[in-house]
Amino acid sequence: MEVELKYAVPDDELFEQLLSLTHLGDYWLRPAGDQRLTDHYYDTPERAVLRGGYALRLRENPEGGEWLGTLKGLANASGPGSGAEHDREEYESRVPPGAAPQAWPAGPARERALALSGEQPLQEIVSIGQERHKRIAVAGAGEPGGRETAELSLDVVSLPRDGQTQVTYELEIELLPDGKHADLQALEQALVGYQLAPQSSSKFERALALVDGAPPGQPAQAEPAAEPEAAPPGAAPHAKPPSKKAARAKTPGVRADETMAAAGRKVLRFHFERLLDQEAGVREGADIEAVHDMRVATRRQRAALTLFKDYLRRKPVRRFNAELKKVAHLLGDVRDLDVQLKAAQDYHDQLSGPAAEALQPVLEAWSAERDTARAALLDYLGGADYRAFKKGYKKFLDAKADERPAAAPGELPSPSLVRQVLPGQVWDHYGEVRAYESLIPGAPVATLHALRIVSKSLRYALEFFREVLEPAAGGGPHNGIGFAIESVVALQDHIGDLHDADVTIAKLHAFLQGQADGESRLSPETVMAVGHYMKTKQAELRRLHRGAGRPWRAVSGVKLRRILGRAVAGL
Repeated sequence: MEVELKYAVPDDELFEQLLSLTHLGDYWLRPAGDQRLTDHYYDTPERAVLRGGYALRLRENPEGGEWLGTLKGLANASGPGSGAEHDREEYESRVPPGAAPQAWPAGPARERALALSGEQPLQEIVSIGQERHKRIAVAGAGEPGGRETAELSLDVVSLPRDGQTQVTYELEIELLPDGKHADLQALEQALVGYQLAPQSSSKFERALALVDGAPPGQPAQAEPAAEPEAAPPGAAPHAKPPSKKAARAKTPGVRADETMAAAGRKVLRFHFERLLDQEAGVREGADIEAVHDMRVATRRQRAALTLFKDYLRRKPVRRFNAELKKVAHLLGDVRDLDVQLKAAQDYHDQLSGPAAEALQPVLEAWSAERDTARAALLDYLGGADYRAFKKGYKKFLDAKADERPAAAPGELPSPSLVRQVLPGQVWDHYGEVRAYESLIPGAPVATLHALRIVSKSLRYALEFFREVLEPAAGGGPHNGIGFAIESVVALQDHIGDLHDADVTIAKLHAFLQGQADGESRLSPETVMAVGHYMKTKQAELRRLHRGAGRPWRAVSGVKLRRILGRAVAGL
């Protein structure tokens, strides 16, 4: 039986404060290590395990050893009035990586899992990532022979949401064998002043609700298809034609036996179509994600032009790369301000009335910058230069004549097919990333940002050629090429968040300096509000900087190298 307290931590500033604690009430908090965890939850197609009141979890071992198979009862809040205390059944067993319950060692975990799932196949329904910082609460304020009462886990949790991730901060306090219920109550009382919210549901239940929209603990039900509305007698059916966006291919269709030039045109065309799909949304301006998606499509095309440049004619490659760079710059100006504004607005919304009002000048100044950047973007998208670029670029993508000339008769051949070129490219890109291994401990932000840039080349190479790499490596998130891509994405996202915090701090400094140099003067309340926000971002920066080694270990580890080796060996 697992007995624990569960709390939601409202923001990263309080999370940072909790991380810095050395004592909680009369208990010494002894550091017990940091972990990066990935929890995979499985169930039958009919959610038999969930309907039985349990969650079946496989916790991945980032070091490559055995995994931990767990059958866990759903959250049962039992604390008097608070909802923070949970009592749950829990059965655990060390298992081979990715093993189904049939392959688990004999014991209660295996028996109960099989009793719930029967002979039905299991499928992964959700995956949750965590950065866990552990502390042991020792009674006696750390004196020799102190009693270990509870394990505190401060978690940065990544829940899946609409194809992206939702980050939350949480605190769990689990009673250890030498702990007593009175210790748990004392720790709960010591936390009263920290404005923590009791967490009534488990990470799994909340992730499941985000993934399929069903209430926690209930299986998602497929909605019946709506009956088509009958047309009036004699009238033609008024079926809605499918949109061009819906008809887009889901993959570029690259093959190992085709030339790099042909593969390059496929990849470029694939992402060019996605750029075009986002134009209307960008012009309309209702959804800020349209700018993000169009920027991503532009970046991928620039990366593809760099990757395939030796197999296409140089002049059009240079020309269209320059045009795409211009589009990416204009989109980036808007997107960066969207990100900064949203983060500032979220922070602003948590403040009290006077403090929120004091921060308002920052929001107004950044909103004005964003409006200016958006106007410049729309002017370009509506101009003749952009129309000419699209027309010429489409012609370039459709023309085989844009391939570099083949070797003349009598000349020695050069690698030109995907299966001949790709193995060397994959290892070259990986080598550029791994070259940073001696710099990672304590690397400055600028160095980490440079690592993020080179890691994009590796990620895009794996994404562009995923179709030809998967047959040998597999495509799943555990041991296949999907794991390699997700590991690189996790590193990029972590460093990207760090870079965003660094840029925001610099922007806040510039805001204060600009106002000081101008004719208008900020009120003392606004200066103080900006200072508080800056401290919040600095705390976030420190946390992300400390944690950069965790996603790095997955990218630099032997597991990812073995996956890449299998992938290129199969070409």
